[in-house]
Amino acid sequence: MGMFDHVRCEYILPEATEEIQNSVFQTKDLENLMDDYTITNAGKLILHSVEWDVVPEEKRPYFGKPEWDLHKGFYKSFGSLCRIPLGDVDTKYHGLVSIYTSDKKIWYEYVLRFTDGLLAKVDEVKIQPIKKR
Repeated sequence: MGMFDHVRCEYILPEATEEIQNSVFQTKDLENLMDDYTITNAGKLILHSVEWDVVPEEKRPYFGKPEWDLHKGFYKSFGSLCRIPLGDVDTKYHGLVSIYTSDKKIWYEYVLRFTDGLLAKVDEVKIQPIKKR
């Protein structure tokens, strides 16, 4: 499975229902650091930049709960980091980005072409039923 990034799309996508348009897409075509991006109405790819800070152990959700002691090593890490927003960064991206999501029944995938920092074209749209296994 691996890591990926999240993408919200303000730019109107072809053949997208309102539910899909408003959903959070995934991509493996950027940094794959679980970052959040937005494609603006103007077609810019914006990174919502953050830095991570360590949460003191006593402020973590499972701290001091004896019922979790058996799994302490695993649960001890929950809530150990928090995101600190640094602001939005125009990535000035140049290249292709594939974004995808589903509504449990249908798979939606868009291949977006960015040229000199602006969305120039939606190259490909795949909308297909999800096959049940």
